[in-house]
Amino acid sequence: NYSICHDAIKCLAQSQNKQLYDRADHLVGIIEEYFLQTKSNNLYPIGRSYALLLDYLRNFRLSDDEIIEKVQELLERASRQEDAGNKSVEVNHHIYNAALNTLASRADSSPSAVLLIQEMIEKEGAPLDHISFSLATK
Repeated sequence: NYSICHDAIKCLAQSQNKQLYDRADHLVGIIEEYFLQTKSNNLYPIGRSYALLLDYLRNFRLSDDEIIEKVQELLERASRQEDAGNKSVEVNHHIYNAALNTLASRADSSPSAVLLIQEMIEKEGAPLDHISFSLATK
């Protein structure tokens, strides 16, 4: 079941090891595709996995552009799951705040990160809370 997969994803993502993080991301990708093809009630990605991947992304030596690209990709993948009817994935304030926090970690060195933060905050219907605004002004 997915709770076992999520625990494995969590361990891999938190490892501080880029290769293990990439395996977590790959595992989420496999589960995403499985759900999109089967609409399974037994194996599907959950929103917490996306938040974890977004949270721990900033721990690696990646260029600002790589970080921004990966944040956008993870947000798009979560949205695709939500749009496909996965009831366990909602691009909510947890996922959004994880993305904002990772982007904020690059805001001093990347005007593109600042621009994406601004776009996310201004997006109509964005799942924002008080933490979102705190992260955006970090």
